[in-house]
Amino acid sequence: MKKLLSVLLVVIIAGSVWYFFIKDFNYIVRFEANHAKGTVHKALSLWKANAYDGVDSVYIQNSDPFTGLEQKVWLKDHALTYRWKIKTINDSVSKVVAYIKDDENSVKRNWEVIFGNSEFVDLNLQLLQKISGGINVLNERYTIQQSDSIQYVESRHCAYISLESSITNKAQTMMNNIQVITSYLKSNNIPISDDPFLQVTSIDFDNDKMTFDFCFPVTKSSRYPQSQKVSFKDVEGFNALKATYYGNYSRSDHAWFRLMEIAERKQVEINQLPIEIYRDDPHNTPNELSWQADVFMPLK
Repeated sequence: MKKLLSVLLVVIIAGSVWYFFIKDFNYIVRFEANHAKGTVHKALSLWKANAYDGVDSVYIQNSDPFTGLEQKVWLKDHALTYRWKIKTINDSVSKVVAYIKDDENSVKRNWEVIFGNSEFVDLNLQLLQKISGGINVLNERYTIQQSDSIQYVESRHCAYISLESSITNKAQTMMNNIQVITSYLKSNNIPISDDPFLQVTSIDFDNDKMTFDFCFPVTKSSRYPQSQKVSFKDVEGFNALKATYYGNYSRSDHAWFRLMEIAERKQVEINQLPIEIYRDDPHNTPNELSWQADVFMPLK
């Protein structure tokens, strides 16, 4: 009996030491998001302090696209660390876990969590409910139709301009520069033969940066006048995974994340340099939910 009590005492002491002094969080919140991991990671990376009452500031300390990130959050004078973990449930659903720690009063918060009725718990739970609600409402802003089959994208010749921007601002960057290429084509009587497209040439998800070519298909010719800004190239045909995206083109990268999930599930190696073909002109289509882009993720 004494031996059993001694073992129980050791277990209790060890558990208490771990709970109060070793574990690096005070409270955990779990929820599901109806999005691919990349969409969830991006939404968590971009939420702003001024969007939520009581949050004075928030900034990213570490990021691991697309499985997690760590943020410093000041919530009603509490200096907190949020560690987010994101896991795939299926192509369009992710499990999100938030590990929350009060950096200045960790032992006190552990006691409060045990006995409940904690302002610390209530404040964080309210904030997490708002953040998760903001993530899930994204479904109202776009639609993605995915295909599991591998498709071949035909080769094409195009006039293009090379641009760089944040991933978030790629659509605005195209809009700001579209006249450069369309004016050149119009002034030289070069007809556009098909829908315009974007070809990503490099991407940095950690720092939200990308370079890309904004392309307009044209008939191949050696007689086109030279230009300092507009160039011509052949885009070779390739095999790819495809998704059809409907929504504002500024959010079409959500289709990239969905295709990455499909590639992971199918164990297919991809080049994370997608091509987007734009089927609708936003100037002529007021309802952005009907804007269509065919998104292709090339296979290696």
